[in-house]
Amino acid sequence: MRILDAVDIGSLVGIGIDALVAYALYRYHKSSARSVDEVKRVECHLIGPELVRELEKQPDRSLPYVCIDGFVSTVGNDVRSHYGDQRGVLQNISLIEHKSKRSNGVWTDAKNIIRDVWESVPFYLRSMVHEEPRILIIDPRSAKYLEEDLTTTYDKFEPSKTGIVQRGIDRIAGEVLKGYHETERMLLKGTHLVGIGRLVIDGNVIKLRPPEDGQTYILTKKSREEIISSLSHTTNTLKICLYVFGGLGCVLTLFLVVRLVKKLIRYIKDRRMQEQLYRAREQADADRIVRSRSSNEQSVVDLSDDATTCVICLTNRREVVLLDCGHVCLCADCVIALPQPKKCPICRSSVSRFIPAYIA
Repeated sequence: MRILDAVDIGSLVGIGIDALVAYALYRYHKSSARSVDEVKRVECHLIGPELVRELEKQPDRSLPYVCIDGFVSTVGNDVRSHYGDQRGVLQNISLIEHKSKRSNGVWTDAKNIIRDVWESVPFYLRSMVHEEPRILIIDPRSAKYLEEDLTTTYDKFEPSKTGIVQRGIDRIAGEVLKGYHETERMLLKGTHLVGIGRLVIDGNVIKLRPPEDGQTYILTKKSREEIISSLSHTTNTLKICLYVFGGLGCVLTLFLVVRLVKKLIRYIKDRRMQEQLYRAREQADADRIVRSRSSNEQSVVDLSDDATTCVICLTNRREVVLLDCGHVCLCADCVIALPQPKKCPICRSSVSRFIPAYIA
């Protein structure tokens, strides 16, 4: 019996993929839920002399995970907008080519990033009340939300100016240029930011840097409550996806188990039927041999003639050939009485069937 068919193999593959996706979702959900708890428990500090005193009290002059808020100011030079008078500390300029492509007779939009340039300078977070201290921001682009919260300072879509003939050729070729989209986004001076991370005094400078314990590093224009809401929304979405994939995996597993159980039951029934047919055939063969024995004058033999006497009962004549070994050593009564699985009493090999032996 073939245990697994194409449907079963497909179900196993589906269960495996579902398990991998569910595990990845579980890890992301667990990490997101931990981030929500960490942001809810994080201590908030105002930028000022009290923050310096709190840091200096610590043995390593650092606070492992804190929340501060302040306004962006430059350390020295700033970044200037290419399209206006705005100035900031972080800039992203992108140029994207927009096309329509034909695939299997269906037109879809496609994008091709031609340019994606980042420029940044060191910057501080400072209080509007106190001139000092100022918090130097370390590795801002690794912080969560910051790149999403940049201010758009330039946004222009330039349609394609190709002629009618060229557009017709492009449609025949299956790729039509729609135009170019150029944007500039900046983190402007004076922007109010909330920062969550590790605060440490390094020399005479206070720095906000990514935490060392795997906690979430955050720089954003959102408030703390908005951060918690955003993280909670992500956590709930991951939870729903986890339930969906977990339920799908359970359904696939149940489906496969039911199929295999049905196959096992059918296999057992087939085996029993085969055994019954086999035993009926054996019994018919044995009955035929016994009937021929009654009409044979040599059915009763001399017990001293070991060459023709059954090796088990030592009474009846040897009447069958055991297959596949070919030994002639048993009478019809004894071959039926052999326990399952039948084995030759001479060589102990398995007996698949037996046939009458015609001994002159």
